[in-house]
Amino acid sequence: MAIEGLMWTYYTQNLKLYKHEKQSSYNSRIKESRKKAPTFHKDDFVSIKIDKVDKTSPLYPNVLLGKITQVENDYAKIVTKFRKVKTLISTNRLNKCTATNIIFDYSKDITFSAACKMATEQ
Repeated sequence: MAIEGLMWTYYTQNLKLYKHEKQSSYNSRIKESRKKAPTFHKDDFVSIKIDKVDKTSPLYPNVLLGKITQVENDYAKIVTKFRKVKTLISTNRLNKCTATNIIFDYSKDITFSAACKMATEQ
């Protein structure tokens, strides 16, 4: 009886160690596979893909071009040619671009949805 108990203890300890090693291996593979989002800085030119919810014409993808005015953690304030966007936008939605011939309107604030609608109407 004592031998069976020792064998069971040995088995459960090895099983726990095996599970821990498998979990550690899985965690390291996931960390490696995740791509780090590009870092954005003030005055970077960006494009924001407009979601289908904001689209008026679903035939082609639309983008909203803008310039970053402020970066906080993983969120950015954007100014567009339609005015400044009131809300912070996640940097995961942003793509870097090289648009330099756009005149930005810093005069008033606008909602993100309104800016998207104006972009799709052009």
